Amino acid sequence: MRSAMSGREGCPLDIKRLHAHVEQEFSALRGPMDAVFDTMRDRVARGLQVSGRHLAYQLDRVCRRRNVRFFAKQTLRVESSLAGMFYYPDLTAFCYEPATPHTRPKIEVLMWYHPQHFRLPTKRMAWDYLQYRLYKIVHHELVHRAQFVIAGETRECTMTFEPHRYVSDFSKECQQYLGEMDEIEAYARDTVEEWYYINPTTPLTMRALMKEFVKTHRLATVHYYYLVFKGDINHLAVKRYLTKVMAWNVVMTPMSHTHKPAPTYLRKHRARRGSVFMHE
Repeated sequence: MRSAMSGREGCPLDIKRLHAHVEQEFSALRGPMDAVFDTMRDRVARGLQVSGRHLAYQLDRVCRRRNVRFFAKQTLRVESSLAGMFYYPDLTAFCYEPATPHTRPKIEVLMWYHPQHFRLPTKRMAWDYLQYRLYKIVHHELVHRAQFVIAGETRECTMTFEPHRYVSDFSKECQQYLGEMDEIEAYARDTVEEWYYINPTTPLTMRALMKEFVKTHRLATVHYYYLVFKGDINHLAVKRYLTKVMAWNVVMTPMSHTHKPAPTYLRKHRARRGSVFMHE
């Protein structure tokens, strides 16, 4: 979930402007993407198998007009089995710096499968979770796209991540990457999505967020920052990240002190059953 070109020197961007741009972009993508997932679910309900390549092709077909591309890849880097659990692909995505100032930055989403698990799960719960993960990573890259568009030529790239490059250790390079303001803004939004996916009726507060960082570690992005910065909640990058999470929380959930059922793209036709969202 890394931007191909990330990093901006100077003041952070206004979260409200980023949110407005992301919502506008995703509103154009949500309808076609929802239709693809509904079609895939219908195929699964009829007993037909769906491959990762077919899902990526259908998503790419409906999203390429917005310069968002989807590709399915096979690799031995991902797990070959998950001890009987539903298999999910590894996801990586990149937002490329536009060639010209008036060009919409290109987004690529790569779905990595082990050759033995190239076909997708057949359970509806697994499809709901896969849809959530794909939508979250698209939102992440749309934040990077908004940063390109809003910052324009004032944006200075300080780090470059090449496609297919894996950062597996928690080195200074990882700390520099997660400390970039571009990535803080994008990962902070991911955190709000993760919170309301796990806790759809519990408002996010700074106290709860700090507890997640120090103790609970249920949210993937919070746990990532915890590992990379070795649990140092006083690190400047961590402080900025937590502050941005709360800023996104105010924008994404205007009634942040009331109960919200789910993130924006999950509110329609959803009901809570256990810990997984299902279609009504």
